[in-house]
Amino acid sequence: MDKSFLDERFRAQQLESFQEVIPIAVLYCQPILQQGQVTDFRYVWGNRMAHQLSALSPDEFGQMTMLTLFPSFVDSGIFNRYRQAWETGNTQRFERQHPIGDLIRWVDVSVSKKYDGLVITAVDITESKQAQQALERQTQLLQNIVEQLPVGLALFHPVRQEDGEVIDFRYELTNPANARTIGLSVDQLLNHNLLEAYPAALEQGTFGRLKEVLHTGIPKHYQTLYHINGVDLWLEGHMAQTEDGVLLTYLDNTLLRRQQQTQLEQACLFQQKNEQLHEVNEALTRTNQRLQGLQAIERALLNRNLTAQGPKATALRHTQQLVPCERLVVFRFDEATGLAGAKSWIDDKEMTVRVSSSLPVDLFKIEPLLNEQPIVVDNILDTPQDIPAELASYDQECRSMIVVPLFSQQQYIGAFVLMAYTPHFFTAEYLQIAQEVGSQLAIVLGEQLLHEQLQQHTEQLEQRVAERTQAISQLSRLQNAILKHAGQAIISTDIQGVVLSANPAVEQVLGYGADELIGRHPQARFDPSASAVPILSYQAARLGSTPPFLMQPILQKQDYFQMECLLEGKNGKQVPVLLTTSTLQDEAGTITGYVGMATDISSLKAAERELQEKSRELTIFFEGALDLYCITTGDGIFLKVNRAWTQTLGYQVDELEGQPLVKWIHPDDQTESSLIYQQSLIDGFVNRYRHKDGSYRLIQWRANRFEDFVYASARDITEQKQAEEALRESEQRFREIAENVDEVFWIHSVQPFELLYINPAYERVFGIASPNDTSGARSFLDTILDEDRSRVMAEFEKYRQGQEVTVQCRVQGTHQSIRWLQVRTFIMNDNRGVPLRYIGIANDITSQKEKELVLQQSLQREQELNQLKSQFVSTASHEFRTPLTTIQTSVDLIDLYLDHPPESARPIIQNYLGVIREQIQNVNELLSDILSIGKIEAGKIAFNPEWGDLLALCQQVIATHFSHQVDQRIVRISVQGTPCPIYFEEKLMGHVLINLLSNAFKFSETDPQLTIRFQESDVVIQIIDEGIGIPAIDLPTLFQTFFRARNTAAIPGTGLGLVIARQFIALHGGRLTVQSEEHVGTTFTIVLPIQPNRQVLN
Repeated sequence: MDKSFLDERFRAQQLESFQEVIPIAVLYCQPILQQGQVTDFRYVWGNRMAHQLSALSPDEFGQMTMLTLFPSFVDSGIFNRYRQAWETGNTQRFERQHPIGDLIRWVDVSVSKKYDGLVITAVDITESKQAQQALERQTQLLQNIVEQLPVGLALFHPVRQEDGEVIDFRYELTNPANARTIGLSVDQLLNHNLLEAYPAALEQGTFGRLKEVLHTGIPKHYQTLYHINGVDLWLEGHMAQTEDGVLLTYLDNTLLRRQQQTQLEQACLFQQKNEQLHEVNEALTRTNQRLQGLQAIERALLNRNLTAQGPKATALRHTQQLVPCERLVVFRFDEATGLAGAKSWIDDKEMTVRVSSSLPVDLFKIEPLLNEQPIVVDNILDTPQDIPAELASYDQECRSMIVVPLFSQQQYIGAFVLMAYTPHFFTAEYLQIAQEVGSQLAIVLGEQLLHEQLQQHTEQLEQRVAERTQAISQLSRLQNAILKHAGQAIISTDIQGVVLSANPAVEQVLGYGADELIGRHPQARFDPSASAVPILSYQAARLGSTPPFLMQPILQKQDYFQMECLLEGKNGKQVPVLLTTSTLQDEAGTITGYVGMATDISSLKAAERELQEKSRELTIFFEGALDLYCITTGDGIFLKVNRAWTQTLGYQVDELEGQPLVKWIHPDDQTESSLIYQQSLIDGFVNRYRHKDGSYRLIQWRANRFEDFVYASARDITEQKQAEEALRESEQRFREIAENVDEVFWIHSVQPFELLYINPAYERVFGIASPNDTSGARSFLDTILDEDRSRVMAEFEKYRQGQEVTVQCRVQGTHQSIRWLQVRTFIMNDNRGVPLRYIGIANDITSQKEKELVLQQSLQREQELNQLKSQFVSTASHEFRTPLTTIQTSVDLIDLYLDHPPESARPIIQNYLGVIREQIQNVNELLSDILSIGKIEAGKIAFNPEWGDLLALCQQVIATHFSHQVDQRIVRISVQGTPCPIYFEEKLMGHVLINLLSNAFKFSETDPQLTIRFQESDVVIQIIDEGIGIPAIDLPTLFQTFFRARNTAAIPGTGLGLVIARQFIALHGGRLTVQSEEHVGTTFTIVLPIQPNRQVLN
């Protein structure tokens, strides 16, 4: 017989046997042809897995066609794949769904044309397919989340040079929010480099931060200002390292920043305008005071009878009100004595006269006083050398001084001295006031001098009658001198208003010479397009037709009149003046004429116009402001409001002005608001104000009480309060979340480093109570295992210094169990990048670590199992091949001896038939072991124990299987104790005894020993041999499937017998153990309970 044919049959038989045990469905089918076309396939053969997938028995399977079993293959196109494999001969491979009853499984199908049919293999990939579909769904979900996030997101992969240096980053992933910020689409960014899409990333620091996070692995949180496409954006970003890249997320805070900047600018502008308004009001007030003082002095000069005090006292009081210095002194020079006497003195607001207080006149005869220029001494202690020391030290307490020279008719007649106890007290305004008053005091002193001289002449009238004319003439000259040198225009008229005389100053004001003005008559008119004050012009009087004097009716009633008007000069120029007019009376009190004094107030009017312009600007600011501005009386009556009240609360201005502000305040807030409004300063008070639609708005007030008025600004903060309430609710939600999550969450302040907050999960995770110290809460370090503590403390110190860290460690608190924690920290910065808070999160990753350990163990177990399976395949192949080879050889030899005479051939054939029967028995035993393992793993072992005689079973096994050994060895049996019935499965225990005794014969050369020891509650069976033994390193894994000791490679075996034996013993509620020493021997011990336990009964 051809030996290759025998080998081919042998390989086919081996393949068929192997296909029955592999977990892959293998089947063979042949085409059904009609008119040369394949219309179906008939199943010819299939292995065990093929039968399971088809849910058919082997007999049913062999009678079935493909479309009968799976009619849906035609519509789904699967049948065409099988037909193409048959027609083309090309292998087809595809995945498809496979229904088994109500279940849908996924299989990986491979179709190959072999001989006259198709070989189909199918592998069940349901679990991997389900895992793939779950991963795809999760990936799609993550993609949707990334695309809908309002936060910009980008995943970068580094672009490196040949030397490994990072020169750019490539977009691996991004979302629409980031694309909108850059100004490109998502497709334009993906797989493109960062510096190509956004070159400014290098200059603005993004590229540097990405490199830093990539190299260090430390996450980075930052805030910065970006310039993108001509727009400034404030971004708050976070970078974290991935496997080989960096993940960037950021939030656009530009709108919030702009709102904050706008509010700050408005507040500064309001403060600036408010200060300007205050300064203008003060300047206007002081200007009015100065005008009033000058008018009072002029009234005192023109008619002493109409004022309560003299012009000098009036001037000093006026000065003291505007210049609050400690002392005011008026010196008048007496050339006869050479002394300057203090004629009037205000000391600490008291008017006094010190006749004896005099200084040498020469002290005042210095430059620049002689040139009619004042002297200002800012600090007497630093007095210049050209100021006499006696003058500087006139008052020991004085530290600053003004000296104004008083000239009358070009004669130096006195000095006006202002003294303050504070250095640098006098301002330019104070100097101007002093000069204005000084000009009036010069007139007063001149008048006093004239008056004194007149009084002296009057007293000596009787003695010096002859000198009367001379005295009157001198007085007249002096009066003319006053008129001549006065700075004001002074005009006298008759009772009809016709000018009788005028001083030279008239020419400076009107342009008329004194002689030209005499005989003219004043006329008044009003110009509606100009100012509302009258315009006075002096017209030539017409003979026989003199118009009435405008002020005559008024002067006849009160002898005195003052007003502002415009004087029209010779050239038509109009000059604003303060006109003071009084009557001239004879000794009988009859009005004989009028005298008027016109003071040029052009400079004051210019100042007034400037103030009006500033007032107009402030009015525009007041009316155009977005905040609510108002001015009220001291008791809260609206005097003026701006238009913002209408925009905010809906009321018109005329509905508010004149009404008490409390009218629209919520009734519950009225009492408190009234009390607060009486304070001099209000800052931040909030009450509820009624809108015109009936709703209430929250109004925040700032107000300042000045004299009898209250200047206030208010702002509608309803939306702000609502936002703050939303923030508080958000903080409350944060606290609720933080106190209910499993992660430990804590917050530290930066300087000093103190614990501000830690959530209750601290106690649960660390197993200790929440820390009471505020120095950093180091109590958790005590729970860290010694192996991890030094590393964690080093990372904690970095955390104290402001670095972001991530560390894993093990802790053991009061719960005594060891937990794995992952601690992550990050830094919260302000808008300048300065750290505000250190924040940490600790996650309990114990279950994750345990899963990783289980996965590692499973992987190790799988590797061992694969190794054992490989070993089994090799062993099983050898074990199957050996008896099959022997059988094939015996069959070939029998075939050869069939042609020999029966007498000689029969014994030989009988011998080979015995060999065949023996080898078939070996194959049956091997297959039985394999099937037993399968049944054990499937939990389908038949176990039916009964009460029986264990000793009898042992004797039967020995007699049947081990009493006719070729080498004449026997089993030496010994019994200890009193035999008794036990509860066992005879078939399974017989299998265990056969396996253990077979191993004893196989691995030793001496007689094995079987010892049976009956005890009170159990029976102990020991099989002892003195064979090769088992290496100590193999003992822990001896009972694993397919495992064989390393010193048994040359001895036949499958590594299944001991596994089966232990499983059978376990079914009885017993145990099988082994003690062995290499080259000494092995002892297997079986312990079986005599009485059945609950496990056996169940």
